[in-house]
Amino acid sequence: MKNQKNKKTDILFFYQTHLGILLVSVILTVLLYYQQAFSLSVQVDTETLINGGHSLNWLQIGRFGLHYLQEFLTLWHYDPFFSGFLMLIFFSGSSLIWVYLFYYVSGYEWLINPYIFLAVYMTSPIWASQFYFSLQQAGISLAFCLLSIAVFCQFHWFTLKSNLARILSLFLTICLLVLVFSCYQAFVAVFAVAVSFCLLLAYRSSYFERDLRKFIPNSLLIIAIGIISLFIYFLLLKLYPTDGYLDGMSYWDEGIRDALKNLYQSIKSTFHSYRYYYGPFIIIGLISIGLKAIARREETQYIIVEFLLILIMIMSNYLMFLYLGGTPLFRAQLSVPLFTGAFLSYAFKYKKTSNTNWRTVTKGIIACSLVFPVMLNAKTTLSLFYADEMRDVRDRFLAQQINQEIQKISSDSNINSIFIYGKRMVELNPAATEALNLGVEMFPSSDFYWDWRPESPGAVSGRGSAYINAVCGTRYVPIPQDKVDQATQTAITMPSFPKDGSVIQFNDYYIVKLSD
Repeated sequence: MKNQKNKKTDILFFYQTHLGILLVSVILTVLLYYQQAFSLSVQVDTETLINGGHSLNWLQIGRFGLHYLQEFLTLWHYDPFFSGFLMLIFFSGSSLIWVYLFYYVSGYEWLINPYIFLAVYMTSPIWASQFYFSLQQAGISLAFCLLSIAVFCQFHWFTLKSNLARILSLFLTICLLVLVFSCYQAFVAVFAVAVSFCLLLAYRSSYFERDLRKFIPNSLLIIAIGIISLFIYFLLLKLYPTDGYLDGMSYWDEGIRDALKNLYQSIKSTFHSYRYYYGPFIIIGLISIGLKAIARREETQYIIVEFLLILIMIMSNYLMFLYLGGTPLFRAQLSVPLFTGAFLSYAFKYKKTSNTNWRTVTKGIIACSLVFPVMLNAKTTLSLFYADEMRDVRDRFLAQQINQEIQKISSDSNINSIFIYGKRMVELNPAATEALNLGVEMFPSSDFYWDWRPESPGAVSGRGSAYINAVCGTRYVPIPQDKVDQATQTAITMPSFPKDGSVIQFNDYYIVKLSD
């Protein structure tokens, strides 16, 4: 039987005695993400699975880990309910593991406010943008669980006595990190934020001795394990041909000067934004940490090390920004929820004591004021999901209309090739339109608009035909590339849908014109 000390380190025992944290995590997960988890909305890429596809191009964009996680979770067949069920479990689980990890490296003390962490971390609209891809939501959530476990193993490694246990723990850590990095390149920044924050807590709590001659080597070892894992990931990439997906998003190609200017604007905008990035609260938090450090009357060395670790943590949050030379896609900023949640829970942690002073009262007021951006982010998340539901309603109606028009004019039921010219902007009700003014790039992502480009007005044919198939049970396919020019010239002369003549049969395929 475990003694009391061992029980104290057990995560199951921990949550038996901290049911409030468990309850908050479950409630936030259900209230915010239940609707998305069990939505039947046909979202971008989802139509591939609905139509029988078993794989996307994850192997070609350096995300082979996600490919294999999907196989492990048996998610190659379209099953939104099972996928959503797993997403809810893994997402809530990841938040609980993070909280326990922070408690563990704090020497079983509360150096953070767990409720602030959960509120900020779990309500970030970045999750809405990420979970929008319903076919990968469970895999990404599981990857977050695996990352938190990997970081835990890194710090727990120093407490192991057996060489065999240390070897096995190190091997497990590297395997988990390689797997996570290969699920999404943005996880590198998440790992960096997690490690830098845990090092901060470990230094404050003396989990590692405060003697820098011991703290620095231990810290470098943890960082080295992450770098080795990343290097192994790059080596494994050579086994899979990539298509330069991320390279095409790099702003560095526009010139170093422009890229640096983009970086400056990105950082400036994040510190100005209180909605997603809590910028003003981050600045106030830095001031609060400084005042708290002075009040503790610690040696200058301790204060300097603490702020260096905080600076590293802030810079870690911008790794994707640095890599691309500008602001990455909103959904790729996966480190932001962890960074904001961890930092604010640390900066505004305060003890309730009988000797209440102005610092305690001030931090308490600021911590309570966080409820406003948290509620705003919760509303944003739910509004985005609502907007997408309304988008799908409109897209379904359009798909059915197009299919009905084709059935009317078809002279041969064996013809299934289709060319869709132009795009259809989603027409939503005022409430959904208001939600879309929040500036998140994935909403509304209509298959009749997503791939459209001025230089390629027929580019929606692929996703558009796949969406019609998913909704109507048809078997349309885009026309061959060698017929695109002729179809384009014909479509230019046609009226736009739903006018008469906007859907025609031309030789052995159909042409649908959505817009000029």
